[in-house]
Amino acid sequence: MSTLALAAGVFFSYTGIDTNAAHIKQLKHPEKDFTKAMFISIVLAFLIFVVGTVIIAMIIPEKQINVLYTLYSVFSILGSTIGMP
Repeated sequence: MSTLALAAGVFFSYTGIDTNAAHIKQLKHPEKDFTKAMFISIVLAFLIFVVGTVIIAMIIPEKQINVLYTLYSVFSILGSTIGMP
């Protein structure tokens, strides 16, 4: 259950779901439309994060990724692969 709570927190923080609640009063059918919009945004955020992670995992071998500096190691490995310094 703690993993599910952590995942929900990540989705809320990255997609800004909690800030969209201020616009509920402007919808014609808030119960239906807001729920649909939140579901779509969570699914899209999940797909974007998962697809990006899977692509990185497919391109770069596991032993070359530094866990502490993941983004730096990904860009340096991809940059050297395509000829960028």
